[in-house]
Amino acid sequence: MAAAAGRFKLSDFIIRWLFLFAMITATYNPTGYSYVDWLFAADTTYLAVKLFIGMTLIILYGFILGMAGRALKGMGVFLAILFFASLTWALESQDLLPGTRLGLMLLIQAFLAATLAAGLSLAILRQNVAGHTTYAEK
Repeated sequence: MAAAAGRFKLSDFIIRWLFLFAMITATYNPTGYSYVDWLFAADTTYLAVKLFIGMTLIILYGFILGMAGRALKGMGVFLAILFFASLTWALESQDLLPGTRLGLMLLIQAFLAATLAAGLSLAILRQNVAGHTTYAEK
């Protein structure tokens, strides 16, 4: 038997969100200082390192997207899109959206990180609220 999961804390979600936001923005952002910019730079000195980091990112994204996808399912992803679309509309109606390309990109990345962090946190939250585990043990 697996040990019972601890209580869900906001700090757990924030740690997941910070990790995911850092990973997403390090992968690509429009500042010119990202993995994608480094990968496509003309310098081929660190090609093996670039490819190793790329494969590591693919593995991490595959794991994270798989876990979040299993927890959220199609309806959860749809509801997250609706939630963040309506939040964006509300921010825009109050002139609170960033006016720069970088600001908008970071806002979208923050929304994506929040959705993935929610997906990774959902199993713990579900067990705390309803007492149900996500996966039955065999």
